[in-house]
Amino acid sequence: MPDTISNFRLGCKQHDPARAAMLAPAPYIMAPPPLRIPRPPWQPRMWGNDTLPDCTACATGHALRAWSWKYGGTDVEIPDNAVSALYAAGIGMPGATPEQLAATDGADPLDVVDVAQARGWNIGGQVPMVPDFRVSSGKFNQIAHTIDKAGSAMLALTLYEVDMEAVRNGQPWALPDDLSADRGAVVGGHMVAAAAYDGLGPMFPVSIATWGRWQEATWEWIMSRLRLVLVTGWRQTDGAGVNYSAVWAETA
Repeated sequence: MPDTISNFRLGCKQHDPARAAMLAPAPYIMAPPPLRIPRPPWQPRMWGNDTLPDCTACATGHALRAWSWKYGGTDVEIPDNAVSALYAAGIGMPGATPEQLAATDGADPLDVVDVAQARGWNIGGQVPMVPDFRVSSGKFNQIAHTIDKAGSAMLALTLYEVDMEAVRNGQPWALPDDLSADRGAVVGGHMVAAAAYDGLGPMFPVSIATWGRWQEATWEWIMSRLRLVLVTGWRQTDGAGVNYSAVWAETA
């Protein structure tokens, strides 16, 4: 099955559920999440995801930007070559050329965040960025809490032909009124960063950073396509007066 449609590449391989289950789970928050979280003011980046299957690294970059904005009030400049280098390391091909990476078929999202944590992610600053990460339960209200606490939630999704058609036409990702309508074939897995939402009902839109744009998707669509939710924290982006350990301990 091809993974390139109109210059939008996919590249999120199916993770190992047993491996995910071994990771420390995110805390379960009983209190209701905020009713609305506005978009951050920055624009999502493409980071080569039109030619490379590096969506797992792109989602990691957007998660870093979202955390930095929430807790430092600043954006983080991440060059294209840093994102492709993280992807290359995640698939065991450090130093690969863009042409070599374009011929690959994506990464396990756990490999990408794991290599960033183990080796650090050099984005051009004085010290590498090192994430903490954990797996969320994937329940609707906990994803909302993750967006609130971490600035974003990294979502591994399964996309169908109908979803790619919506992207080409500039439409939101939403379920049809007729749930028996044909979705088309599975196109592949894609990882994104959800960073805002306008409400908590099934039909309310969520703002997803992917492919250099904000792609809106309804909550019910997300839950129908969801494979995995990753939560990331970045201690190097602390703002003044931020107690990272305390914040991370409460991040769903």
